[in-house]
Amino acid sequence: MHTGNLRGRDPLWWDDQSPATVREFFARRSEHVIYFAGYAELGYQREGHVREIASEVLGALPRSEVLAHGSTMIRDSGFDGIAEMFGVAKSLGVETTGIFPSVSRYFAQTHRVPDDCDHVFFVTDEIWGGFLPGTDRLSSSLQLNVEVSDEAVFIGGGKHAAEELRAFVAAGKPVTFIPAEMNHTFARDWCRRNGKEEPDLQGAAYTAWKEICEKSV
Repeated sequence: MHTGNLRGRDPLWWDDQSPATVREFFARRSEHVIYFAGYAELGYQREGHVREIASEVLGALPRSEVLAHGSTMIRDSGFDGIAEMFGVAKSLGVETTGIFPSVSRYFAQTHRVPDDCDHVFFVTDEIWGGFLPGTDRLSSSLQLNVEVSDEAVFIGGGKHAAEELRAFVAAGKPVTFIPAEMNHTFARDWCRRNGKEEPDLQGAAYTAWKEICEKSV
């Protein structure tokens, strides 16, 4: 876990790109794009879970034929969570991409671009991705992440991951869901500090996945 050290790259280094520019970049690429999602700063109860799964998924394809893609930034405190997959990919020689929401620029001292993300894109999105409030319509960054990805791998995940999971399934994209619990101690401490109820340690994405599976029966 990290405690207040400024890591990663400043999101203010990048300007917003138009959706058309982002789509054009991925259209020019021939690699299979795998989107990774899960917990962010709340981390994982089982240490090394992201590294284990990401290594298995990315190692199954020739490194020149796959792009590891994500949208999770790293925080000044807490865990890297699913953003650890960027480093895993780089260690395997796999190129990495990320699409991030512009709202993060307002929090440039706490939300940083992972050092191991090779191709960085920011798009205008004031709500941190997910669904537009009170609707099932996709935010601009989630819409692009779904469009440019060939498949998605979810390793647990909270509210935003749950919405992403529903979006990928609705779009007919292949999805793999691996149940994983958030870090118990950190999650409970975070909820107490922020006046939140005791967390569901299995995460909202697990509930969403169960509902998706029940509907498919």
